[in-house]
Amino acid sequence: MKVKRSKLKKKARTIKGTKAMKVSSPVGAVTYTKVSVSKKKYAKRFKVDPNTGNITIKKKTKKGTYKVKINVAAAGDANYDQGSKTVTVKVRVK
Repeated sequence: MKVKRSKLKKKARTIKGTKAMKVSSPVGAVTYTKVSVSKKKYAKRFKVDPNTGNITIKKKTKKGTYKVKINVAAAGDANYDQGSKTVTVKVRVK
């Protein structure tokens, strides 16, 4: 996913979770949690919405490539066990 630095100067930007990652046929509620960011001192500049998976990048984030690891979990139901998977989303600030 690419984000222009000039857009981040004024306000935060949000990347839709559906563009960054795809969940096929989940059973039960799906939750998203941020696991890590490749450049640790910038970890607070990225937020993941637990319900939609949208990734918000705070304003004034420096240029560079960041790898955001996100844990995607489906709750399951009486017939299916819960499941989870960790995905890596590459965000490039130009």
